[in-house]
Amino acid sequence: MNADPELKVSRMEKRSTGKLFGRGVFKLREFVLTPQSIKYYEANGGNRGKERGCILLSSVKYVEKVMNDALEGRKNVFQLAHLDENPVQNCGLNITYIIAGNSNERDDWLSLIRFYARERDASFFANYHPGVWVKNSHYTCCDASFERAQGCQATSLPEPLKPQSKRSSNVIPPNPALLDTAYRTNGVANQLNYNQMLLMLQNQNLINAMNLQPQTPHQNSNSQSQVNISNIVQQIVQPKPVGNATNSRSSFSAQRNGNATDPDNVVIAIHNYNPLPKNQLKLQKGERYFIVDQSNSQWWYVRNSAGQAGYVPTNYIHKPNSLDAYDWYYKGITRQQAEAILLEEQREGCFLVRDSVSKKNTFTLSVTSKDPEMAGKFKVHHYLILRTSGAAQENGTVNGDQTLYYLSKKHAFPSIEEVVHYHRHNSGGLVVRLRSHPTKDRESPVTAGLGLDEFELDLDELQIEKEEIGKGQFGVVKLGTFRQIRVAVKQMVEGAMNEDDFIEEAKNMR
Repeated sequence: MNADPELKVSRMEKRSTGKLFGRGVFKLREFVLTPQSIKYYEANGGNRGKERGCILLSSVKYVEKVMNDALEGRKNVFQLAHLDENPVQNCGLNITYIIAGNSNERDDWLSLIRFYARERDASFFANYHPGVWVKNSHYTCCDASFERAQGCQATSLPEPLKPQSKRSSNVIPPNPALLDTAYRTNGVANQLNYNQMLLMLQNQNLINAMNLQPQTPHQNSNSQSQVNISNIVQQIVQPKPVGNATNSRSSFSAQRNGNATDPDNVVIAIHNYNPLPKNQLKLQKGERYFIVDQSNSQWWYVRNSAGQAGYVPTNYIHKPNSLDAYDWYYKGITRQQAEAILLEEQREGCFLVRDSVSKKNTFTLSVTSKDPEMAGKFKVHHYLILRTSGAAQENGTVNGDQTLYYLSKKHAFPSIEEVVHYHRHNSGGLVVRLRSHPTKDRESPVTAGLGLDEFELDLDELQIEKEEIGKGQFGVVKLGTFRQIRVAVKQMVEGAMNEDDFIEEAKNMR
């Protein structure tokens, strides 16, 4: 018995831009959708040929339509973005363009991929480009002149409607045509999984009792009247405003700082963070969050994809187009520290990018190779990342079309990210091809105090040791434990300073 059933099979043309730097070629492939992946094969007459690739549904970042005629005059095109299948090398984002035979076939694939990507817990990007990139120019859908620019339209997110029981890979989705709208909603149905809702909503009495307004019924293949489930599900899961102080504050902040779902208001967590006060939000490294209020420089109010909101330390998050969002970027380390980190890994091709110590606003690539003079030993090589022209830019971000970054002049690109991406696939003059960044977790940075406006603590949660580790004019410093975290506690001498000075001291210690 086949353990991985084929859910949909179609012959469609494929054009891959996974390498980003090569010219794409259209080829007819036979695509096979399973609950775990999308495989494509050579199409040899009426037979299925050799397997040419496999895309894990758990790695899908979005699947969307492409504007008609945008891809070399083709119609019924959709794009499938996914991360590289190798979790160690993590070669970045691949985009595959697929040309369906007609719009119905294209829409069926879109709905089914979204459904099964949700089943595999895929994490979708918030935005995408409905157009295509015109080499060394711009996107056809917007004015973005940088290939890695944030998308200009919101993706159709597969809503994580979690079932109460364990999900099975054999789940059969509803008609794909009925799913398209439902996945565009932002709410979560209370304690109901998607299949349960579909079964319940086929009961006309229940629909009437809920006072829902289904669209005009249409005939199915058995000529029986059928309700448009998608329209009803959208009414159920559509989020409604809750009249409490927190949501009022979020709404006010969003109006003051712009739309929270705007691409400019998206950040990525670069460290895990477990909140201390109740008004903080847990951060998961690599996940995206939407900024609601950034009026405080050290603590921003953000919300996650599930709609939960709270304060997070700003040194734990970064913009998606910032070098800080990449695991291979090590800010503020020296040449000696870079060598120590890389040699500890004991892997050829292990690399990192760091700030140049000798040249301001310049970056250095450090990479490990086998030492030809000492068997079994490794050697670290350092390459200065140069610019062809233009003023120095902060954090490797390009503001203009003239500045290009390169390690070899033959391979220059508008950003450091693209330089790294290229040399992951080609040595291009380096001693070795870039393979993977250091795997050892870096220490999380120190936050600015315990949180925003957290001055008064519960003394029952604080244990202070007797031994002094420091002493000054206004008080002493002792070791302590707060919520199972080791801390330094400064005890002020009563009467040593006035109230205003004490409050100012407390602000500085935050």
